Amino acid sequence: MSETRGKHGPDKSNIEELKLRKDGLDIWQDIEGWAKTGYDSIPKEMLDLFKWYGVYQQKPNEGHFMLRIRIPGGQITAAQARAVAAISREYARDTLDITVRQNFQLHWLTIETLPEIKRRLADVGMTSIMACGDTPRNIIGCPLAGRDKHEILNAQPVLDQVNAAVAGNRDYSNLPRKFKMSISGCEILCPQPEINDIGLYGAVQTVGGTKRIGFNLMAGGGLSTRPYFGKVMNAFVPEGQVLDVCLAILKIFREMGNRESRKKARMKFLVDELGAEQFRNLIIEKLGYDLEEAGEARWNPNAFRDHVGLGEQKQAGYYYMGLISTAGRIVPDDLRIAAEIAEKYGSGQLANTNLQNLLILDIPENKVEEARQLAETAPTLRLEAHPVRQGVISCTGLPFCNLAVTETKGRSQSVVEYLENEVTLDTPIKIAFSGCPNSCSQYQTADIGLRGGKTRVDGEEREAYDLFIGSDMGEAQEFNTQALRAIPSAKVGPVIARILKKFNTEREPGETFQRYARRIIKNGGSFE
Repeated sequence: MSETRGKHGPDKSNIEELKLRKDGLDIWQDIEGWAKTGYDSIPKEMLDLFKWYGVYQQKPNEGHFMLRIRIPGGQITAAQARAVAAISREYARDTLDITVRQNFQLHWLTIETLPEIKRRLADVGMTSIMACGDTPRNIIGCPLAGRDKHEILNAQPVLDQVNAAVAGNRDYSNLPRKFKMSISGCEILCPQPEINDIGLYGAVQTVGGTKRIGFNLMAGGGLSTRPYFGKVMNAFVPEGQVLDVCLAILKIFREMGNRESRKKARMKFLVDELGAEQFRNLIIEKLGYDLEEAGEARWNPNAFRDHVGLGEQKQAGYYYMGLISTAGRIVPDDLRIAAEIAEKYGSGQLANTNLQNLLILDIPENKVEEARQLAETAPTLRLEAHPVRQGVISCTGLPFCNLAVTETKGRSQSVVEYLENEVTLDTPIKIAFSGCPNSCSQYQTADIGLRGGKTRVDGEEREAYDLFIGSDMGEAQEFNTQALRAIPSAKVGPVIARILKKFNTEREPGETFQRYARRIIKNGGSFE
């Protein structure tokens, strides 16, 4: 291991130099000043630090910004939903996205509006702090925490505890790179602990005939252009030790993560280099006490990893309503109507899911029909939808993202509409559109993953997608395999339709799409 790891050596990147000069959390007072003097007064090198408050420059970088709102575990109140909807209408040209990390994103913001937006979010107990930047990002969890009939435990209280300890904490405001945590007791592992820097998932430990409920631990997962599954740490973490363990791992990453190369700075590279056993020993060293051996993780590897539609809660006589978006893009009236349903018929509580959908919680059985009728007035959200629409997700893509080479939101909508008319399915299919190789839509773990690029059609450069297929998020743990290259965007729908029709006719009894795809690949078959 390099002796300079974790230090600011001579090859440190420009962002490392900037962070040495100014903590990202100190940029807000400057933002308030620039809000008065205008966009042109902002020193360009300081724009990177805006990310510490969830703010990115929006393509073409001529004065508009994207804002990401931090929402721990995806949990929001009706009052918060109304506030976000109002901000979207007044300042963001009605743009409003649910992300794969349970955040909200808004576009078309200006420097002049940022202080007022921050104030209005604070009025309803919301923040964008550390939603981006080299920090602990939004901590994801099961949106049905405390309500899921099959959960191993309600992880939201410990998730909130960890969030309170790290969000805005200067001890963790200068990490080598972004840091992602997943904490849940969900039986279907909906927050995907396997692809997070820290993945804590529900487990049961039995010692001397006595059972205890807590979490097993993975570490070092992540996607982007070099995907890694998290390594199992063979550790059982009781609820009372979760904060200790998370802070210990954060400190290890802060001190040992690579600061010379941004491309190698994610914790997944550190864990991969050290190996599970050595990394586990480092955690123990930081903790000052031993970790217990892993417990039994009770989970369904074949389950669709989201909670949509109408479902019973563990509270007798109460239901949740999982409203389905299309790739996370909604409008302010969707959120306003969902808030109204939550207030009139539920407990006032909603939650974003990791597949970019929206739940309304705690609806009594005798109010379900009235709630359903009101939900039908939402412009884009649906309580019932084709299995393809249930599982389609996408990154921001063009025209907003500086890294994207393809448009994703509109394309996903048109593909879904095509498939709804062409294909009949009896199971949800996760289709992920990514506008570049960085995998913000997690295309490597989707049933069908689409990675944006370019191709030439009749001599002209056009948007295209490479198609990946055959991931296995079960015990085999395999990322997608590239099956097709440079599909012109207009032909993506027909290509996917052909694949899904083959699945319908060739699948074995009880076979999921993931298992079907892996079988075809391993037998040397083709998806041409």
